[in-house]
Amino acid sequence: MKGIFIILTSTIFSTFALAQNCDYKSFSQNGVTVKQFNPMPIGGDNNKQVALSISNVNGNDNLMITIRFKGNATEINKKVKITLANKNSINLIADRIGSDYIGGSPIKQMIFSLNSEVINQLMENQISSLTLNTTDIISAKMFKDYIGNNLKCLN
Repeated sequence: MKGIFIILTSTIFSTFALAQNCDYKSFSQNGVTVKQFNPMPIGGDNNKQVALSISNVNGNDNLMITIRFKGNATEINKKVKITLANKNSINLIADRIGSDYIGGSPIKQMIFSLNSEVINQLMENQISSLTLNTTDIISAKMFKDYIGNNLKCLN
C-alpha cells in the first residue's frame, strides 16, 4: 500500500510540474494559430537584463530574446550564439529585431525561426550563456531549462 501511495504521489507531482511548464497562451486570428509562452529572465549584467520565450505560429517554433536596458538602448547585432551546458553552441540570425519600451525602459526584441536540429539541441540541454554582438556574454543564471521544457510541450 505504501508503494502505491509513493507512485501515485510522484505521478501527481510530475503531472503538476509538467502542466506548469506547459503554461502558454493560445489564440487564433485570421487563420493563424499562435501559442505563446511568457518570457523568463535568464541573466544580465550592469546594463541589461535578458529574457527568453518560445512561440509557435501555425506549427513553426520561434525563439524570442528580449533585452531590457537600464539606460539607453544599444544596437544589437542580428547574430546570437547560444552556448549549451554540453559545451556545444548554436548560432542564430534574427528574422526580426524590434524596439519598444516596458515600464519606461527601452527594450530590443529579437525573433528567431527554429529548425528541428536546433529544437532538439535546446530540448536536450540547458542554456549556459548567450553571446550578443559577438563579445557580450550573458551567463544563464536562472531558468536554464525553461526554453527546452517549453519546446517539449509543443513537440
